[in-house]
Amino acid sequence: MLYINKREAGKVEKSIEPFDLKEVLTEQLEFYKVQAESRKITVSLNADEGSYKIKADRSDLDRIFMNLISNGIKYNREGGTLSVHLGKEEGAIVVNVVDTGIGMNEDDIKNLFQEFFRVRNRQTSDVSGTGLGLATVKRVLSEYNGKISVQSQPDRGSTFTVTFPQESTYQEIH
Repeated sequence: MLYINKREAGKVEKSIEPFDLKEVLTEQLEFYKVQAESRKITVSLNADEGSYKIKADRSDLDRIFMNLISNGIKYNREGGTLSVHLGKEEGAIVVNVVDTGIGMNEDDIKNLFQEFFRVRNRQTSDVSGTGLGLATVKRVLSEYNGKISVQSQPDRGSTFTVTFPQESTYQEIH
């Protein structure tokens, strides 16, 4: 909550630098390796050849992908998979975070990026969280002219797609 308030007040300092998303994602997956292994979840990164340079604040990139990867583990099934796919499409860098988890229905998807919304059912009753993560991800992405979308089916998993324009640049939005 504090972070969101600071961000909206323009009090979060940014250090915009070039990063290779492939390196960022590799580090994020390594960070969550132990958590994934404890649930027997297989994690992988698949990237097309080439460079995936983006100018961004590293903490913003971490906030986006740590949220998506940790959710892909928390809401997955024991022995499932979490695959991160990195590629380029029509002048954009695209990251797909695909899990074999519990999935969501259409009503949940409609509300998913709203602050404090959490999917509530028997499968999520023991998963902790504030309901702020995906709302924050969407807000951060908008500052880079990026987008997030989701496709999901109950009991079949979810795919979160993050798209950055090829020449993504940070824009402070209030």
